[in-house]
Amino acid sequence: MVALTALTGKVVEEWTEIDCPDYIEVGRKPPAKMWNWTREPEGLMNVTRAIARSNNCWFYQVGIETGPSAFLSTARRLGYGSRSGLPLFGESSGRVPTNEYVLKRFGRPFTDGDTANYSIGQAWEATPLQVAQSMAGIANGSVLPKLQMIRQVQDPAGGVLQASEPQSRNPLHLDPDAVQVVHQGMYDVAHAGWGTGRRGSLSFVEVCAKTGTGQWRPANNQEIAWYAGFFPAENPRLAFAVLYEGDPNEKVSGGRKAAPMIPEFFENFKSEIQDMIRPPSKALIVVEEPEGGEPAIPTVLPVDEDGNVIIPSGKIFRAIPVEPHEEDGEPVDPVGEALPAIPVDDAPVAIPVEEDE
Repeated sequence: MVALTALTGKVVEEWTEIDCPDYIEVGRKPPAKMWNWTREPEGLMNVTRAIARSNNCWFYQVGIETGPSAFLSTARRLGYGSRSGLPLFGESSGRVPTNEYVLKRFGRPFTDGDTANYSIGQAWEATPLQVAQSMAGIANGSVLPKLQMIRQVQDPAGGVLQASEPQSRNPLHLDPDAVQVVHQGMYDVAHAGWGTGRRGSLSFVEVCAKTGTGQWRPANNQEIAWYAGFFPAENPRLAFAVLYEGDPNEKVSGGRKAAPMIPEFFENFKSEIQDMIRPPSKALIVVEEPEGGEPAIPTVLPVDEDGNVIIPSGKIFRAIPVEPHEEDGEPVDPVGEALPAIPVDDAPVAIPVEEDE
């Protein structure tokens, strides 16, 4: 959030280098030491290396320079601080700090110390679903996609009765160049020698990701580790967020504990994902007949490997095939017999669910 906002607002450029010591001092009475997670100085860094190294001191300094209102606004546009919109009982909206919240809770406005903490995610509350959705937004770069639980509705024979078209939840108002720079930093997380998430790469596709840790149950000294991102890097199609729940007193990190969960899961679906992300192998030229005798304009439409034209609005929707089968040597209609009606008095009744406060 900080890098996207700072680059979009020209607070930093792609090649701006900032000195990153082992800690910075913030405040006056006396100044607080804000440490890097390595507790070691890492020298001059640009934005992509700061993302790849997850360097706290870079984000402290750039966050303060950018201002909390700016990057927290970006966070809200990326879905933080609000529910996803899915019909889920008990879903939390999380929390993105606001000046009003700080005034009510602490009786003062934002300070640089607050901003430094917010710049590395402290004092936020976020759900895995929010993090995954934000990764889809960062991958897209222009809008936050609206989440949907149902892709398509089919009849018993496999015909598509209803299909969900991709929809936008809200625009992001980000500089496209800033998005590409952040993508590069997230690519380096998984693939560069200095990246913190190299254990989260895949054998068949390039990943963009970000590692993180968070407080979970302070009374038990329990922490959580994050690894979130999207792939393929050059043409994002899938976004993800994984969460590792640490044991009491266990030292966790996103790179060591959460990142390995990605290959452990996605490598099982290698062939299916490769089919999904494979670009069209050929194109069909369609010449539309114009009105008024104007010259015809050829239009190139992508075609998949089976020769199906992919419509301009997006993907071609395919029904899941229903295979015919035999019983006692006789072919059986895949539609089958109609299910018997359930009498109203015998119909199951939903159990009411109380939503958490």
